[in-house]
Amino acid sequence: GTAATVFLQPGAPPIKPLCNCTLQEYRAAGRKVPLTVQGILLLEQVAASSRHSRDLYHVLQWLITSPKFSFETYQHCNDSVFNPPAPVQRLPSGQQYITKQYMLGTVHIEEASYKGNEMLLGEWFSQLQLDSVDKQKKTGLE
Repeated sequence: GTAATVFLQPGAPPIKPLCNCTLQEYRAAGRKVPLTVQGILLLEQVAASSRHSRDLYHVLQWLITSPKFSFETYQHCNDSVFNPPAPVQRLPSGQQYITKQYMLGTVHIEEASYKGNEMLLGEWFSQLQLDSVDKQKKTGLE
């Protein structure tokens, strides 16, 4: 049989939609102005400054946690350079962001073919009570 699990984060903020149309638009724009070696180097220079504090922190962590080094007795152990860098994009956390997991019923439908996969999706939509196109659209927009 085939089993499925649904994971939900009810309180999570919605993710910005990035549909296939948007991807195609970005690719079309990229074909008009292809990325050059100079462009790649420029992107690297811009990104390097934002990575510096994180890279420094990781190297220092590796050094100060080595077995032959006693960080607690180090004269400058309270220096701010040893503080972790601020997160780039902190993920929301807390009770309202706990992921919920729901097991769907196991079904005896093969999943080795496109037809089998199509039948599985239909079955799972039915189990989720999303068996009409209108319900699926509504759920997709919520």
